[in-house]
Amino acid sequence: MEEKSEFSVDIDDLAYGVKHVSCNVNVLEKPVEIIVPLKNIAALEKDTAKFTCELSKPDRKDGKWKHLDKEITDNKRLVKRLKWYRITTLDRF
Repeated sequence: MEEKSEFSVDIDDLAYGVKHVSCNVNVLEKPVEIIVPLKNIAALEKDTAKFTCELSKPDRKDGKWKHLDKEITDNKRLVKRLKWYRITTLDRF
């Protein structure tokens, strides 16, 4: 998200006429920060393992969960949300 806008001031000077000055402002979006990072966990087979991280912008929908650098997709065994990722049956990867 980037916004641009202009601000200006007009000054009526009786001796010299109207003076005009203006400036532009660019408002840039702050980058997403990781507030609470992922943590290492241990889980037994068939237990549920839940991975959670917290972002500075929880409404972001463009994050991708990955395992071994491959994007994780929803299936019966894996459930993901941007804020958390849960393995319902922990198998060997």
